[in-house]
Amino acid sequence: MKQLDLSEFKFSDYEMIVVCALASSLRVFPRRLSREDWSSFEGFLPLPQKVLKKMLDLVDAEGDFDYNSLKTSGAKIDPDDFLYSYELFDCIIRYYEINIKLEKIHYEASSESLESNIKLFYEIVDQISNMNTNSGAFECLQNGNITKTLAPQTFTTFQPFIYIDYLSQVADIDYLDNELRDLEIIYRILKYELRVHSNSMYLIIILQIMKHAKYASDSIQSIGAELYDNFHCLLQDARLLSIQTNYLFQDLNKPYEQRTKHADNTTRLHLLYGFDNYDSYSLRLDLSHEGIGWIHYNQISPGGVKCNFLSESEYEDVIGHYPALKKCFINYGDRWFLKEKKNCSLSLEELQLFERVEMQYGHRSVFQETCSEENVVSFLSVISNFMLPIISSNVDKSGDHAKYVFNLDKLMLLLELYWYSKLQNESAAIKDIETQIIVKGISYGIIESSEKELYSSEAGILMIIDSAFERCFPGRKLI
Repeated sequence: MKQLDLSEFKFSDYEMIVVCALASSLRVFPRRLSREDWSSFEGFLPLPQKVLKKMLDLVDAEGDFDYNSLKTSGAKIDPDDFLYSYELFDCIIRYYEINIKLEKIHYEASSESLESNIKLFYEIVDQISNMNTNSGAFECLQNGNITKTLAPQTFTTFQPFIYIDYLSQVADIDYLDNELRDLEIIYRILKYELRVHSNSMYLIIILQIMKHAKYASDSIQSIGAELYDNFHCLLQDARLLSIQTNYLFQDLNKPYEQRTKHADNTTRLHLLYGFDNYDSYSLRLDLSHEGIGWIHYNQISPGGVKCNFLSESEYEDVIGHYPALKKCFINYGDRWFLKEKKNCSLSLEELQLFERVEMQYGHRSVFQETCSEENVVSFLSVISNFMLPIISSNVDKSGDHAKYVFNLDKLMLLLELYWYSKLQNESAAIKDIETQIIVKGISYGIIESSEKELYSSEAGILMIIDSAFERCFPGRKLI
């Protein structure tokens, strides 16, 4: 029985979880990444460098990593207890590789560039598919129940091969000028969609890792299990547009009745997410504060509807009591959301019913069982290390970041409609959508009204969209 002695190292909760997952991965795939790639990976996900070096040195020296146990300062760990967790750590590596490949995709007017990008897109989709399979299969194994519903994606609405197949057709027709121009549009759409879908899968998998982290505390595992269930339900087939965490001080000894949302940093996690019809939402995980004495979710739509989604049974209950509100809901799978009020044509009586439902489901409890705020804050500090690759910034109290992300998502919808119109050669629709993008660019504060004519071209509207992306994610480019 070979034992790896790591007792010289002191591990945080996060480091213990990641070291166990890493050990499991190295036992199955000792050379999953090269030493150079591991060095790059450390810049993507924090790893205890000395421990990683020790493990990789052993792989280089022995050709494999066949240790039966790990000795730490706190416990002797048997990797057989989490034998299959390598599948989840492999998902993290695949997410890293997705991000690396996305950054390599750039537009150039050459057949070599197109062929290289097509290859990269196929590889990215393959990585996403493998993440999905690994996560779903692992959960099935733990539950003893084989079902596709446990995977992060069903690929019902997200179908990236539509775009990649079009790129392949372009490569086969020897470069017509109009197809060359279309590449810039398709690259932007596809890179955006692949990024936001892989983001949602990655968050689900992080929580899955915490749920099954056998050598973490009971509170980490139980909180991880509840949040995994919550976010798997919420984000399956969804698009995670942005995520923010809050590192600012929170006085947990202060009575909740005296806390305010803006002064006391009660929002600890903020997600901006949406679906493939480009409906989007803002979801905050809040500690208790004045008026709400429990840890809860707050959700708001871009149009100001403050209501969490309803389950199938909750929706049926609401419609059973208020049948007139049936027209006010939209569903994504078995999740039901209130539409924007302006899209419902409400009478005064219906408006009152609408607001009654909005209030009833406005603050949903995060946990079914009582959970201390100290444990929740500690848990979020652990997963924040895993989430560094997708965290946009600290929680923005002004709301500007959410507004900018919603603006970008609406522009991406218009860009997709623009591309479809070009495929159909609908010149009137093309011009109309171009105008819409310019008008929104002005109303969103991206360009000045005096610059309208300067942006009245395909190159101009792409510049508006690129500027919207860079405003949301400073230092990063869409293409």
